[in-house]
Amino acid sequence: MPEKLFIHIGPHKTGTTYIQQTLSKHRDYLHSIGLHYPKIPSPFNSHRIAHHTVVQWIKERNSSEIQAFIGALKGSTLMSSEEFSHLNRNQIKYFINQIPDTKIEIIYSKRRLGPLLVSRWQEYVKHGGTESWPLYFLSHILKDSKRNLINGVVTLTHWSNLLGKSNLHILDYEQCIAEDLDIADALLQVVIGPDAPRVGTGKSINPSLDATNVEILRLVNLHLQSEGQRPGPEHRNAFIKLLKKQEPEIEQALQIIRSDMVTISLSGTAPINALEQEFRLFTDFQSSYQDHPKRDRYELPGERAIISPALINHVQKIAGKVQAKMR
Repeated sequence: MPEKLFIHIGPHKTGTTYIQQTLSKHRDYLHSIGLHYPKIPSPFNSHRIAHHTVVQWIKERNSSEIQAFIGALKGSTLMSSEEFSHLNRNQIKYFINQIPDTKIEIIYSKRRLGPLLVSRWQEYVKHGGTESWPLYFLSHILKDSKRNLINGVVTLTHWSNLLGKSNLHILDYEQCIAEDLDIADALLQVVIGPDAPRVGTGKSINPSLDATNVEILRLVNLHLQSEGQRPGPEHRNAFIKLLKKQEPEIEQALQIIRSDMVTISLSGTAPINALEQEFRLFTDFQSSYQDHPKRDRYELPGERAIISPALINHVQKIAGKVQAKMR
């Protein structure tokens, strides 16, 4: 059983994949300096860079797997999975009760909500989502469960009620971006201290698609869904291959979508400010870069272009080519 367990709980779109890949790559070195980043040989976790499997065990209440895994660990241990941020209070309490002799500390990466929402919409579409940007934004601002998910207050309330606020650490994502700090190295400084080794490369692992390409993919997802299919990452991969080939239908669809792009600024708006303020009040965390004078401005798709007969025709052809690539 580890004496101390640090759990990096994400959330999504805060460099988690990069952090996990970096920690996995340097697993042996970290172990040599006293920090364990364990492997999990399991069908739920084929890449073995993150600890999603532990979350799966918690949801299944699989005590034997949890205790066997945790029981084999010694000293200081670090786990990382953004899926930890989706656990409810009862699931967290169950997990903590499985390892009563271990001190647990939580690390949460704070990112400004404007960029976070845009990035999450793009990732949602890449995994088969069909909501337009305006609908996605409104649903996350108006619906309490989604509001709470994006600003993290409910998640952190669950963990702090069971572990105490003193065991919560906030990693400043914005500082890492603004000062060109490696986010994996910044996390290790939270765990080890200022003398933590530098092991990061700063390379992006999961880059975003251009917003116009995301909009085409969303329309392709809609078309596939209307034909009774369930769009997902495999359709996205086929679509990206078509992008690289510069298929004429995609180029023509891009021209139509670009004519309907809307410039918006999310930072400083009332709904975003309210959510940011709620986070600050709960955590007492105030990033030096949270209210940066440079406002975030984004070119995002509007909704007029979707009624274009030409665009509909192009999307149908693109969807057909996506399906052909998957055969």
